[in-house]
Amino acid sequence: RDPMNLPLDCIITTFEWVLVASSLRINPSSESNKRKLKEWKVWRTLNRAIKGRVDALFIKTVGVTCYTLDSFLHIPHLCTDARFEDLLDDEKLHQVDPKDLKQIPKALKGNTTLVSLTLPSFCVPEHAEFGKVSKRIFEELEWNETISTLRIMNLKWFFDNTMIAKLMTGNSFITSLGVESKEYSILGSLSLEGNTSLTSLSLNGIHLSDEMSAEIASFLNGNLVIQSLCLKANSVSNEGMEMMGSAIQGNNLRKLTVSGHSGGIKGVGHFVSSLNKNTVVHLDISMNDSEVPIEIMASFLKDNQVITYLDVTNALNQGEAEVIVSSLKGNNHLTFLGMQNCLIGNKAAKEIASFLDQNTTLTDINLRFNSIRDEGMMAIGQSLKKGNVLSSIDVSQNAFDKEGLKCLLSSLNKNTLTKLVIGHAFANKSLVLREIAHFLGETSVLQQLHVTGFDFTLEQAKYVMFLCTECTGIDQLHLG
Repeated sequence: RDPMNLPLDCIITTFEWVLVASSLRINPSSESNKRKLKEWKVWRTLNRAIKGRVDALFIKTVGVTCYTLDSFLHIPHLCTDARFEDLLDDEKLHQVDPKDLKQIPKALKGNTTLVSLTLPSFCVPEHAEFGKVSKRIFEELEWNETISTLRIMNLKWFFDNTMIAKLMTGNSFITSLGVESKEYSILGSLSLEGNTSLTSLSLNGIHLSDEMSAEIASFLNGNLVIQSLCLKANSVSNEGMEMMGSAIQGNNLRKLTVSGHSGGIKGVGHFVSSLNKNTVVHLDISMNDSEVPIEIMASFLKDNQVITYLDVTNALNQGEAEVIVSSLKGNNHLTFLGMQNCLIGNKAAKEIASFLDQNTTLTDINLRFNSIRDEGMMAIGQSLKKGNVLSSIDVSQNAFDKEGLKCLLSSLNKNTLTKLVIGHAFANKSLVLREIAHFLGETSVLQQLHVTGFDFTLEQAKYVMFLCTECTGIDQLHLG
């Protein structure tokens, strides 16, 4: 960022003396520095400053120009990862000039340094001129033999639905492919039949017809190369979910995300039923509108000896949450557990406390938006006092009051928590802040405190000031 609005070229020059990093993120906030990103001399200075020091460069710009795209991609040996993150709002997204976009294929031509390319999310002009530009982009990608990771953040980059199929036909260089859309754009074909190089596939916000689902299923069926499959918020029928879900049985998937789908009453259940209990280490079935086959899920978790990440946010009811937590007992591999908005009550909270008692690996748990009252939170608080490796817990938007809060806070000087997220409509907010200030004064372990749902008054400000001045271990304090 540009502190005190210092000129961007001055900041970049300083990198020559102080920079020791593997990645660099440039996020200008002042208008003058945003304009400077369009100047070639700034890019020349940047090249000299970070050449040989940085492997990944992330640029946040307002108004991507030919200078940024062209000069960035042409700087030799600068970075292995080219990624432009757009901050433009929807109204300004339509102002992208096709003349600037013409520089993308020009910059890609003959490039032998990039291994990762993300095409920006800004809206693509819908006219013939851009059709020619997009065709040239993918023609250059067809010839490129170094880019192994390709992410298209707006499906409208495919002016012609056959472009991606043509690109992927016989392609043995791209190992990771991600395609996104915010408008449920139709994806014609991926042409993945016979592909033996793709290890990661991510589709987000796309309309997947049954024909497209069948093509993906055919690619997944018996595939022992694919390691990661991410399907988020796509428009897909129950039949499509069934075809794809059944196809993963027996392969070597390590990471599976099936999130934000409706897909009928069975939906995500087709995937859960086909999980290979010996390989999946990352499982995200959050935010789905379909039933989870709870007995199959519980059996999978009970026997699984490798899973480290589990997110079932908004996917379970209260009774199902109890079954899932109970099935995790004895698991000493899990490092993240997401159970946000699963209607967890006191009984399930006690099961979680029992799980924490014996677990030696869990570092992050999200219990936000549940129905945990004092009794359940006191059980969790008592468990945290016994010592574990948990470093982050989110218990905001629950139903516990001061007794549950006291028990939770009193455990802070007896555990390894470095991040705590709490907050909801406490009856006595001043009492809550006073308790937080009291207990945090006794611990130096906590580094991040998030207190949500408060409308701070002048009376409560003194406790906030105490947190800012006396709790020296805290380096991030979020209030609101």
